[in-house]
Amino acid sequence: MSNKIKSEINKIPIPPGLHKKSIAGVQQAKLEQRKKFGVFTNRKKILAAVLAGLLLFSATFFHTEVLAAVKRALQFVPGLGLIHEEEMPVERYILQKPVTLELDNGRIMVTGMMIDEKMTLINVVGYDTPLRQNIKIVNEKGNEYKEFSIPSSQTLSGSKEWIASYWHDGKLDITEEAQIILEGKQDIIIPLTLEKAKSYESYTDMGEISTINSVEIVAIPQRVADKLRISLISQHPKDFRISDYGLFPMYAREQMISVQDSVGKEYEIENSPGISAPVSEFYFQLAENEVENYVITLPEIYVVYSDEQKVTLPIPETEADLNESFTLSGFPVQLTKVERIEEDRVRVYVDVQFDEQNDKQLRNFRIKEMGHMVKVSDGTGEILYLEFDIEPIRKKIKVTFQQPEVILKGPWKFEFPVERYFLK
Repeated sequence: MSNKIKSEINKIPIPPGLHKKSIAGVQQAKLEQRKKFGVFTNRKKILAAVLAGLLLFSATFFHTEVLAAVKRALQFVPGLGLIHEEEMPVERYILQKPVTLELDNGRIMVTGMMIDEKMTLINVVGYDTPLRQNIKIVNEKGNEYKEFSIPSSQTLSGSKEWIASYWHDGKLDITEEAQIILEGKQDIIIPLTLEKAKSYESYTDMGEISTINSVEIVAIPQRVADKLRISLISQHPKDFRISDYGLFPMYAREQMISVQDSVGKEYEIENSPGISAPVSEFYFQLAENEVENYVITLPEIYVVYSDEQKVTLPIPETEADLNESFTLSGFPVQLTKVERIEEDRVRVYVDVQFDEQNDKQLRNFRIKEMGHMVKVSDGTGEILYLEFDIEPIRKKIKVTFQQPEVILKGPWKFEFPVERYFLK
C-alpha cells in the first residue's frame, strides 16, 4: 500500500453517530491521524464515509473483533478479514488467494471475494491504472451480472493507487469459475477460480492463538507464492474494540509488529491493501534457506472503549487554571487549564497520567459531536490538549468526552513451525 493511501486511511475522521448505525461486526475506521496532530470534525463530506458502505453488509457475518464463545460452524474469508459464525455451515464461495493481472502500464489485483446466498463482495486494488467504477461478473454459463454498487464511500484513491469494494445485495448464480470485467474504454477481464469456504469447529483449527490482557488473538497463516499472508482475528471483552494491531507506528511510538525466523533474521512487513479498519492482514517474504519456524510478535495493540463523560467548562477572557477530574473507562483524566487562543477558539490542557510501566495506558480521547483538534506528545503519543471553536460570547460550554483510546501491552507471540504449516 502506498504512503499516500496509508495517510488517507489514517486521517479518516468519523461523522457523529456513525458508530450507532453500525451493524454487528462492522468496525469503524481508524479515528485519527498517526501524526503529531489529530483533527476530528463532524463534516459529513469527508473521507470518513469510507466505511459507511460497509454498513450495508449482511448482519449474518462478523468482523474480526466480534467472535462468540460458543462452538458453531466457523468460516474465514481471507483478503476480506471476515469471520462467519453460524449454526450450520453455509455454502459460501471465496477467493483463497489474491489474483493479479499485469497490464501494459499498471496492474490490477483482486485481493478478496465472497459469494453466498445473501451477497457478493469483491475488493480490488489498481496500480498505475484509472479507477473503474463499473464492473460485471460472468459465470461459467456465460450469464452476466452487472448489478454492482461502488459508492464513493467504498473507494480510496491516490496518485498511483486506488482501492475499491464492489458489492451486490442478493444471490448470484456463481460457483467455482467466474470472470470479473472492469468496464471502461477497454474492458479489463480477470478470470477467477473460487473455492467453497472451509468450515472449522474452533479458532484453534485456523492458526496459532495468543492471549494477553483478556485479548485472544488468532493468527491465520496462508502461503501466497513466495510470501506468507497472516490474518488476525480476535476475541475480547465487549466494552472495547481493537482500532490497531500495531501494523503502523503510532505517533512517536516504535512498538510495531515484528517477524523473525528461527535463526534470528528479521522480515519486512507488507500491509494488505483494503478499506476496512483495523488493518488485520499483512505479508512477509518467506526465507530462501531452510528455517524451522517463524515467530510473529505484537508488542502492543490499541483499543477504543465506548465510555463518555460530560463536563461543563468555563470560558475565560484569556486563560484559567482548572482542577476538573473524571474517569473514562476507569482511567483517570485531569483537565488542568483552559485557554482562549482566539476570540472564537479555546484550548483545553489535559493530563492522563501516562505511565509507560503500566500494561494498560490511556493515550487519547475525543469530543462528542464537535469538530476539534488534538495535540499529542512527540515522545509518548499521549494527549496534551484539545482545541475547538466556540461562540465568542460564551462564558461556559458543555462538552462530552468520549471514546478513550487505550494502549494494551502484550506481547502476543505466535510461532509457526514450517513443518506443520508449509510442508504439507
